[in-house]
Amino acid sequence: MKDADIVGHAIAEVLPQTGKYWFQIPHLRRLNLILLVPLLSSAVAGYDGKYSFATAPTQMNVADTQQAR
Repeated sequence: MKDADIVGHAIAEVLPQTGKYWFQIPHLRRLNLILLVPLLSSAVAGYDGKYSFATAPTQMNVADTQQAR
């Protein structure tokens, strides 16, 4: 299957024709390894930051803890 069939003719014209897989090209391998850091950190910490310790407690959270005592 040609590149033009996959991505379209306009984009296929500007794609490099190296004849190698992406993991055989050093800068692309390094880029993908660097991108693993944000991917894994967002998966571990939660993407929305819900469990972040840096957030200040809200009034509702303070009221809930006072009622629990």
